[in-house]
Amino acid sequence: NIQVIIDETERLTALVNDMLDVSKLQAGTQTMNIQRMSLTSAVSSTVERYARFKEHNDFTITFNYERNVFIEADEIRLLQVVYNLINNAINYTGADKTVTITQTIENDVVRTFF
Repeated sequence: NIQVIIDETERLTALVNDMLDVSKLQAGTQTMNIQRMSLTSAVSSTVERYARFKEHNDFTITFNYERNVFIEADEIRLLQVVYNLINNAINYTGADKTVTITQTIENDVVRTFF
């Protein structure tokens, strides 16, 4: 239980920091750090962070993909988005407590569905 409290405290701190970052980006005092990164690894590592949550709350979170995909993005900002999307999926999932994330590639376009 203490670990859940610590995890939630870290999550709330991250949310406050996210809001500060958005304000800085809007004000032009912070820039994006665009670099080549693995979208697949970013989503996978974020899903792995939910291991304890899944154990204690009987959730199933799966990530389906065909192959590793690399993109040009700001990794920190992208991880914030992925984390928020997974949290929203968890909050609004049905009674089956199942969240499925699917990464598809069509015509050199990558789509990730939550």
